[in-house]
Amino acid sequence: MPLFKKLILALPIMAILSTAWGPVTHQYIAEQTVWTSSDYEARAMYGGAIAPDWCLLSPDTSQYHLKFHSTEYLENLEYLVGDPLEKAFAQAYRTHLISDHYEEQYGEQVSGIGEVPLEFQVDKLLNYEGKTDIYLCTDLMVLAYKLTYPDSDWWPKPEQIELLYLSNEIYKDTYLPEVVSSLSGYEEYISRSIIANYGPLPDFESVEQLKDLVDQYRGTEDYYHGPGCIYNAQYFSWYAGQYGFSVSWVKIEKTEYNKLFSKIEFPKDEHIPNHYICLALVGKYEYLIEPQTGEIVPTRDWAVGK
Repeated sequence: MPLFKKLILALPIMAILSTAWGPVTHQYIAEQTVWTSSDYEARAMYGGAIAPDWCLLSPDTSQYHLKFHSTEYLENLEYLVGDPLEKAFAQAYRTHLISDHYEEQYGEQVSGIGEVPLEFQVDKLLNYEGKTDIYLCTDLMVLAYKLTYPDSDWWPKPEQIELLYLSNEIYKDTYLPEVVSSLSGYEEYISRSIIANYGPLPDFESVEQLKDLVDQYRGTEDYYHGPGCIYNAQYFSWYAGQYGFSVSWVKIEKTEYNKLFSKIEFPKDEHIPNHYICLALVGKYEYLIEPQTGEIVPTRDWAVGK
């Protein structure tokens, strides 16, 4: 496996903080991006969209919340899928984990809300009715948990998950009208969530095509060149997605960065060992992009799979 080859969703999942899109928003995003062929599959899709947060509905299970948001857990959930209902459920589950990352970005732009959950404010503004007629693939969730955490001293129970969700407590109104009226800009981050969940985007056909997009980005008002290397990388990844190309953002060690790039844009703080940049495929070859300088270089593990 090449050094920089990563799943696009891996980093966002590990970056989850205390906030995420609310249940209504998650169902809305899943509905836009997961195709279903029957009402039964749709019910499973709506259930999968909110299932990752089930632990938050009870103080007895809240400590296990992040275990249901890990990349390994999602991969095992998808691996165990056995029928169309479970497939719709798992696909929607994935949209939840990817979308949480964009809500985190939005949450960093908003202040003054205090302890009121941001997610329920956006749910109220979305003008979309949450679906309570859902199907939960609880057996699938439990099996994925046991496969992911075989040494755990706690096991979720199917009836435990069903009891919490089917009580509809998750849809209770916990918003403040004065906060709702002051929120703005959330539409852009919901759009980013939807775009990120459309599925695999095509890679670049040539280095010239990649360079043209980088130059185009750096010459527009969308170009972000501010503090925080992770934001520089995320913005170009998002920009590439707007134009239909797959670009991920990855972490690189300082020593490797200095070997590859000639235009150094690494944090001056010597105590910071890592830096965030972007990665794209051109045919079967990997290229790294430093969005802060526009420099594009091949990885040291050049061909994918070598």
